[in-house]
Amino acid sequence: MKLLVVVASDTGRTWRMGEAFAEGAREAGAELTLARAAEAQPEQVRGADALVLGSGVHMGGMESSMRAFCERLAPLWMQGALIGKVGAAFASAGNGGRGGAELTLISLWANLAEHGLLRMSVAQFELTPDPRAAVRPIPDNAVVCVTTHDTPTFAAAWNGLDMQERIQRGLLTEQ
Repeated sequence: MKLLVVVASDTGRTWRMGEAFAEGAREAGAELTLARAAEAQPEQVRGADALVLGSGVHMGGMESSMRAFCERLAPLWMQGALIGKVGAAFASAGNGGRGGAELTLISLWANLAEHGLLRMSVAQFELTPDPRAAVRPIPDNAVVCVTTHDTPTFAAAWNGLDMQERIQRGLLTEQ
């Protein structure tokens, strides 16, 4: 699967989440491109099987470079070029996710839906006594894990447990 991950990150926190996401996706067998929103191009999206958008939060919404990226995709929308591809999103916000991450995710999902992408849920990991513990229940169609916390928590959480659960549920093969 060709996966394009586009990230908007002013502070670097969301970019580090994107790097961790990319590492896990590569380990799972994806052919992956990680791009900054300010530099990503519509043709990269056209060539991907799946698109994942990641944005930090700015004033309760997605960062401006992600908004500009979404606007650059308008010609693909006019062509219906992304209908049926897979899409997912993640966000990074201060204060443990209480800084507008939910609104940012809704906005990112709306852009994916507008293009006709099939939105996949993302399993969310939070700080717990066991840093690998997932918030339950993990949706059956979740594809990866992310966190609204800083990278060390994310790095501790990402060890592929969610991918093993996908395999157990028959959603993925061990290829």
